[in-house]
Amino acid sequence: MKKIQKLTWIFAALFLAAACSSGGDEPGNPDGNEGGGGEPQPEANATSQVYAPGESGYAAFRIPAIVVSKAGTVLAFTEGRVDGSADDGNIDLVVKRSEDNGKTWSSPIMVYDDGENRCQNPAPVVLDNGRILLLFCWNERTPGSANGSGSSGHSRRVMKTYSDDDGKTWSTPKDIHDQVAIAGYTWYATGPCHAIVKTLAPNKGRIVVPCNHNKPGTNPKSERHAHLIYSDDQGETWHLGAVTDHPYGNESTVVELGDGSLMTNMRNYEPNSLGYRWQAVSRDGGLTYEPAQVTTLIEPNNNGCQGSILRYSINSAGKANLLFSNPNHESSRRNGSIKFSSNDGRSWSRTFKYVPDNDFYSAYSDLTVLANKKVGVLFEHGHNNGKGIYFRSFEFAETVSYTHLTLPTKLEV
Repeated sequence: MKKIQKLTWIFAALFLAAACSSGGDEPGNPDGNEGGGGEPQPEANATSQVYAPGESGYAAFRIPAIVVSKAGTVLAFTEGRVDGSADDGNIDLVVKRSEDNGKTWSSPIMVYDDGENRCQNPAPVVLDNGRILLLFCWNERTPGSANGSGSSGHSRRVMKTYSDDDGKTWSTPKDIHDQVAIAGYTWYATGPCHAIVKTLAPNKGRIVVPCNHNKPGTNPKSERHAHLIYSDDQGETWHLGAVTDHPYGNESTVVELGDGSLMTNMRNYEPNSLGYRWQAVSRDGGLTYEPAQVTTLIEPNNNGCQGSILRYSINSAGKANLLFSNPNHESSRRNGSIKFSSNDGRSWSRTFKYVPDNDFYSAYSDLTVLANKKVGVLFEHGHNNGKGIYFRSFEFAETVSYTHLTLPTKLEV
């Protein structure tokens, strides 16, 4: 028995070392000798409430997104909802800053307040020059426009703003929608989650933003597609990129794999695969997708939920070490969890939970790598998101289990 235990620990150490080694140099992300190794070291204040309902005159906060600036500042974006937790109403975009890896936070900073109108779906990204760019969607608060399909002509539009002072102040937003419009769309959303800058060929340096849209169809009558938009000039001009062939997709997140390909992971409404996420891969920098596939990553089967995917590093095998967060439950938004993959998402480890067992409700989330090489997750917490937005940090090694489950890439439907 002792010999078996010894062999098990040797195997665990070898797996962890392989998973944490890296050949990449992703801005803001660790190299191969950091982010893992050794036993996790817990912190007493690793979990904190970032936004509390009622704070600064907002009845609720929803839809988190997170990035870390070149200076190491953690930027936690969210929607400040004046009227309540519903998706309609007076909604602003706000951000809080942390200069100590998420232990303490600033007061809310206004990113955009357009009166009674809706400013939603934050998709931030840190550019190579240090600028913090934020894409989001706007629509006028008029009858019929709650879901972006109002007849007033003021349906959902894509906007951009930026900060050149580490998130302290923000530029006047600019409408870029005509550059990335989808013909006949009835709904359009950026993210909501972080966007990325490609660090590998093809198209190294390209900004890629995950999006989704609805449009009239035949089967189904209302099609839902994930798609990409991109910029090759530091966000000055924008282009419509790849659109998935899966007509039941929704909110999406994108990651660059070890060979420079892009993988989009999306919320799913397909009737025969409810409860499972779908994904699609682009090998030409986000211009086209290969056929989408259903995955073994689960989500609530009653309405799905947003998720976030992150490349932590590239390992010695040339594959991306990936993290994925979402509610890991078959029927409700609970058990906020992270899964790990060391092979570009072909298989995933067992679950690491970031919410406690006795307080397990959680919904939307976003992932980042902190300046201290730990992983940070920003997430909605509480029943019906009633506790606001929380943050937790942890060692990369905590997500890596030597019991690595080899799961098929897709299911038969």
